Amino acid sequence: MAKRGRSEATPIGTLSFSTTFYDVILTGGGNKVLSSILKLLHNRIVLLRRTSISEPNRLPETIAELTDIFDALCARYEAAAGKPSVHHVRQAARTALRALRKTAGYP
Repeated sequence: MAKRGRSEATPIGTLSFSTTFYDVILTGGGNKVLSSILKLLHNRIVLLRRTSISEPNRLPETIAELTDIFDALCARYEAAAGKPSVHHVRQAARTALRALRKTAGYP
C-alpha cells in the first residue's frame, strides 16, 4: 500500500489512489446501503480533498495516514483503525480550511 502510494505521489495520483482506497474499504465492509451513502458523501468532498492534498507537505502526510488506516484494517483491528481515521479527517480538514482562507484573503 505505502509503496504504491509513494509511486503516485502527485495530487492527481493520490486522489486516484485514495478514491480506490475508499472504494475497497466500502466494498469490503459488505454493507451496500452504507457504501452507497458514503460514496455520495465522498463525491461531494472531492474538491476539499484536492485542496488539502495540493498544499505543501500534505501529500506525504496523506499517504502515511492512509497507510496507518490500511495496516489497522489488514490486521482486522477495527478499533485501532478509528484513531488514524479520525486523525486523517482532522488533518485534511485543517489543511483544506487553511488553504481556503488563504485563497479568500483571510489570515
